[in-house]
Amino acid sequence: MKAQALVVELDTPGGLDTSMRSIVKEISGSAVPVIVFVSPTGARAASAGALHNPRGPRGGYGAGTNIGAAHPVAVGEKMDKVMAEKATNDAAAYIKSIAEQHGRNVKWAEDAVRRVSQQRRAKH
Repeated sequence: MKAQALVVELDTPGGLDTSMRSIVKEISGSAVPVIVFVSPTGARAASAGALHNPRGPRGGYGAGTNIGAAHPVAVGEKMDKVMAEKATNDAAAYIKSIAEQHGRNVKWAEDAVRRVSQQRRAKH
C-alpha cells in the first residue's frame, strides 16, 4: 500500500542554510505529498526552520507554537553589511519562490525573512 502523505513534525530553532536547502530539495522530490506541522505545544519553526512550513503542499502549526524569525544569521562570525544584505535577499527570494509555488502567503513569507521579529503564533 502506497502512503497517501508524509507528516513531518517540526520543532527547530533553525540551522544551516545548506542543511535547510537540502531538506527542502528532499521534500520537493518526494513521491508523496509532505505535510509540515509545527508541533507539539511549545514547538517552533524558527530561522531556517521557518522555510520548511511553506514548502509542504499542506502545513500548519499546533496550539502554543510559532513560526518565524527566518532572518539569516552567521554562525561563528559576524557578517559585514554587504554580506548580510546578500544573505537576506537570497533567503527572501528563496522563501518567496517556495510560497508562490504552493499558493502560500508570499508577503508573510518574505516578511518572515526581512523582519526579524515577525512571527505567526498559533492561538487555540
